[in-house]
Amino acid sequence: MRLTPQAGTRNSNRRALMLVTSLTETVHGLNTSITNRNRLIASYHTADVSLDDLLPLYFGLLQPSTHVINKTYPDLIDAIFKQTNDGIFYAKLICDDLFAHNGQLAGRFKRRLERSAPVTMDKPDFAVPEGEGLMPNEADYTDWLTLFKEAKPPKPRARGWPRIFTRRQRG
Repeated sequence: MRLTPQAGTRNSNRRALMLVTSLTETVHGLNTSITNRNRLIASYHTADVSLDDLLPLYFGLLQPSTHVINKTYPDLIDAIFKQTNDGIFYAKLICDDLFAHNGQLAGRFKRRLERSAPVTMDKPDFAVPEGEGLMPNEADYTDWLTLFKEAKPPKPRARGWPRIFTRRQRG
């Protein structure tokens, strides 16, 4: 049995593809940032950096011995923070979209076979992490969320003779 696409499916497919792509890229970037942070820490240990220079390196402050500000470590920590939030945000959207898709499929199943679907998914519950402020702020992702607005269907155009007569009446 082939299920026919319904209105909004193209938009949903684009969003799903973008979500999976964004999550994949985010996880790759996060892994790279963590690897770079670990290498940087190892280089500090190998170089036997003094405690007077180590704390400024970790916090991106002026180093007393060289009078240089090195922000590599704090920038990596910031990248890890942002990439973690991005991963959480995209994963939550994927969960929400999969649950909504499950509901659509269950509805189609019921309409076609006149009985309830055998299994439906449980809705993921993010209430506790949201209540504790652990979820990323959606306001930080408004640009991403506004990429997927439902397109209005095009107005039907008259073809052939009716179109010609319509033009002559105007002018």
